[in-house]
Amino acid sequence: MKTINIRRLVVACLLCTFSAMVAAQTSITGKVTDATTGEEIIGASVQEIDKTGRVISATVTNIDGDFSLDVQNKTNKLQVSYIGYVTQKQNIGNTTTFNIKIIDQSKEVQEVVVTGRRISNAADGFNISQRELSMAVGKLSMKDLEGTSVASADDALQGRISGLDIVGSGVPGQGGQMRIRGTSTITGNAQPLVVVNGVPFSGDIDSGFDFSAATDQQYADLLNVNVDDIEEITVLKDAASTAMWGSKGANGVLLITTKRGARGRTMISYSYKLSGQTQPKGMDMLSGEDYTMLMKQEFFNRDLGSKESYSDYNFNELNYNYTGFAQAHNYDKNTDWVKEVTQQGWTHDHYLTIGGGGERANFRLSAGYYDRTGTNLKQEYERYSSRAQFDYNVSQRIRVSSEVQFTYSDNNQNYQSLLDIAYKKMPNMSVYEYDSEGNNTGRYFNITPGQGIGDASGKFDSNQRNLMNPVALGNLAKNETKGYRVLPKIQLLYDIFDPEKIYLRYVGWVSIDMNHENTQKYLPSDVVYNASENYGSANQATHQISDKRTVATENSLTWQSRFKHPDVHNLQVQLKMQTYQSTSSTQVIASQGLPSSEINSATATGRISNTYNANYEDKGVSWMGRVHYVFHDRYIFDANVRVDGSTQFGSANRYGTFPGLAAKWIISDEPLFKKALGDKVITLLAFRPSWGIAGRQPGKNYLQYSLLSTANYGYMDYSAVYPTRIRLDGLKWEKVTSMNWGADLELWGGKVTVNADLYHKRTNDLLFSNLSIPSTSGFSTLSYKNVGTLDNNGWEVTVNFNKIINVKKFSMDFNFNLASNKNKIVSLDENVLNNYNNVENFGNGYYATRMQEGNSFGSIYGFRYKGVYSYGFDNLDKALAEGKTCPVARDASGNIMYNYDGTVKPVYYYYNSTKYQFRGGDAIYEDQNHDGSIDQYDVVYLGDCNPKLSGGWGLTLRYDAFSINFFCNFRWGNKIINMARMNAENMYGAYNQCSTVNWRWRKEGDVTDVPRAVYQQGYNWLGSDRYVEDGSFIRMKYITLRYSFPTQWTKKFGVSRLSAYFTMNNVFCLTKYSGADPEIGTGGITGLAIDKSTTPRSRDWTLGLSVNF
Repeated sequence: MKTINIRRLVVACLLCTFSAMVAAQTSITGKVTDATTGEEIIGASVQEIDKTGRVISATVTNIDGDFSLDVQNKTNKLQVSYIGYVTQKQNIGNTTTFNIKIIDQSKEVQEVVVTGRRISNAADGFNISQRELSMAVGKLSMKDLEGTSVASADDALQGRISGLDIVGSGVPGQGGQMRIRGTSTITGNAQPLVVVNGVPFSGDIDSGFDFSAATDQQYADLLNVNVDDIEEITVLKDAASTAMWGSKGANGVLLITTKRGARGRTMISYSYKLSGQTQPKGMDMLSGEDYTMLMKQEFFNRDLGSKESYSDYNFNELNYNYTGFAQAHNYDKNTDWVKEVTQQGWTHDHYLTIGGGGERANFRLSAGYYDRTGTNLKQEYERYSSRAQFDYNVSQRIRVSSEVQFTYSDNNQNYQSLLDIAYKKMPNMSVYEYDSEGNNTGRYFNITPGQGIGDASGKFDSNQRNLMNPVALGNLAKNETKGYRVLPKIQLLYDIFDPEKIYLRYVGWVSIDMNHENTQKYLPSDVVYNASENYGSANQATHQISDKRTVATENSLTWQSRFKHPDVHNLQVQLKMQTYQSTSSTQVIASQGLPSSEINSATATGRISNTYNANYEDKGVSWMGRVHYVFHDRYIFDANVRVDGSTQFGSANRYGTFPGLAAKWIISDEPLFKKALGDKVITLLAFRPSWGIAGRQPGKNYLQYSLLSTANYGYMDYSAVYPTRIRLDGLKWEKVTSMNWGADLELWGGKVTVNADLYHKRTNDLLFSNLSIPSTSGFSTLSYKNVGTLDNNGWEVTVNFNKIINVKKFSMDFNFNLASNKNKIVSLDENVLNNYNNVENFGNGYYATRMQEGNSFGSIYGFRYKGVYSYGFDNLDKALAEGKTCPVARDASGNIMYNYDGTVKPVYYYYNSTKYQFRGGDAIYEDQNHDGSIDQYDVVYLGDCNPKLSGGWGLTLRYDAFSINFFCNFRWGNKIINMARMNAENMYGAYNQCSTVNWRWRKEGDVTDVPRAVYQQGYNWLGSDRYVEDGSFIRMKYITLRYSFPTQWTKKFGVSRLSAYFTMNNVFCLTKYSGADPEIGTGGITGLAIDKSTTPRSRDWTLGLSVNF
């Protein structure tokens, strides 16, 4: 009897439990369609997610776009996603039938800055609502760039994020120069940290790279990430956010999130883009005839020395003399060297992906091929890229993820800048060699040594003589870098308890970044003047192999509160530990006299001229803690602290601490605010202050120790060991402290969004490398020293108008961003000022090297150019009678100055050393101290190479299945030293000159702004504001026209989505700059922007096709 009762009781309990489960679940159904066409979406992912973004249950739509799903909790949301469409979320509530319309990404609003309400589901479990973000952060979704052809993410980001200033490069295989909120270091790496899926890129492969002497456009880290693999890019700008990256985040951080597989049927997509590139026209150069006439006038205007005669400057190569001169046909041409080294560039961009997933696992595989030929001879960048990603849910609480990225690149660059040579090369000279009868031999022509202009002991300019034939250099010389990069990562996510009750999540990953580069350079004798004598450069080969491997790990533990009233209190805490170990090696072999770029046999001619080996090792460990607290959904507080340990410092400063604090007050959620203004118009108004410290390491290891080397002949002819550098026990971390005040405004539920930030950023204990010190110390330089303080102050504004016009099938979006940054050197060590502020006679063609407290890093210093003297000193009376200029000294009131003997005081250049007296036709430089001598005391501030304002704006128009996007970027207020024009207008040597010199001074009394032509005499091209130009520009970066074919057409061919697009890049550029392109990056010890005729950005067009199966 008892047995029967127990059985009945068990059955009754099971029935009750089953009934409760059934009652708790709700079955829903629905249909997913295209919001524009109304067509059913096959294979769309439909998920039930909780308030943290965690997936509770999921399914996919069938062939008719229908779905059914058993939901666990009515308070959760329904999330619908599909490749190429915008993810949509809806509250479930009591609704059981859904009709969901999703929007094609090409018709969706651009989201540049994070201000929306979307819940982020971070891979490390630290989930923060976008509405609760309290830090200065910008975001770009790569869906906005569909149809454009870019090789790297930096080109895609240009002009789109306020405060992120990017200067692009026209050379294939080179990256752009990026600055987040200005430059915060002098000799260190100023590029932001790049993080891909949580893993920091290990940076430059060459540990000996000199940041102070090179432009950052040589960086190409982002070229290793295929743009088509990227889902979105987040830019961390203030120190409260970058402090989480400690000593790596001082320059800001770019967080790259790649695309992952999604639940749904397996999908295949393919895209192809064909682009053509044309190089913009640069300076208009002299023809052969005009060049030879100019050279003769240069020689004629020269003051002959005691042992000189004009016959010394009578060269057959400039006389068109066909009698008795066998090489006359090699010097009677009108060669347009710029045209000769320019070509039509082409780009082929293929991209293939396969992705899908089920309840437990998802995957995504991608492969890309990118090939671009540059607009100069033999420039070509070829890249093969692939990425594999796999996520597997072992259980509801354990997920294992793995991914691997592989990139192989082959970068062929010019041995030297072909454009720079082409602008200088004498235009009457032929590309190919002609015999005495005028027949083309087909061989490249170089100046013949030993006679005429080829006589090394003669009077002709050796700079022109040693210029290589740029066409031969482009076609025959070699500068090729092949490299591969492999970056595997494996990650474990483990919810230690049931997240609904106790949220405690462990995330751990390990990654290995393997980077290899193989660079070969070869300079054949065919392009070298007098190759038989110039044995050191003719047939010279260099082979460099560089390897770098970085092993990084991260372990984190995240706790989220499960309070009874989460809308009142919400707390998250995270602890994290990171380690890295990096090893790199470089081997260089240089050889001479080889017939090719390699020694292939023991009997090969030539010899090994130099070898070099270097090995480098770096280790680090970091600990970090984060807290995120929300009170009443409107008071937000964030705190984080990171401790970095590094082997680059001594024991006293081995660890650096980097804290960050941020807060946000959502004013619009205050009951009083809602009562007064409601929540229909102003849907978000928030204020967010933040503060933080980030840091920077020197870049060399074990500086606290002395390096020892051996000497073959030491004390008393015995071998000895000696120290090669001073040990630096007290070196400190370079620290960047930032304060940010931000505000967010959202109107009409996101119809209009405005974000504004005001910041102050100070760098203390600036690290300065290779500082010269007195030789009495026993050493010539100091490896590193903390030398001073640098400030950056600025503001940023971003405004989005989302579907500001939305009428039937037509809609329009508009967005723009502005940013201003002011850089200032607050203080510098006296040794730095003494070493780099020496402006003694620096001669023609140079600018003063100066760093001045109170001015910006990147300031230009030189003379003030005031025109040309119409008359010489001997014609003072005529000058006064005609009101024209004459080289006489004047006081501050403009009155003529006299010597002690009553004679008129002339104007000299550096009177105490050169005694050169200015003449008629010479350049006028402003005599600041009115002493009659143009010297270091007349050097003044000429401008700043940093822009005062930068940003961009975009316009999107849509009608039915068509869309057209316009995007412009701009910079304003920056100065550029036009060194290319300086070389092309000096009329000092034998370089070819631009057509401007046709308006030069020719005789006494001439009024012009172009000085006289005089061969290797005078000071008419000193560093002055004559060559300092306004680099401001507005560029129409691209116009993209896109059309999405109706799916009822494409389904007939088994295609789920098909779109075509046409893009024009660099359509026009409005600028006053006289060079080919105003986008010139900064570099060097003083941060100057110098145009040296590098390859400008090309004008491109792109045809593209994207298809999904």
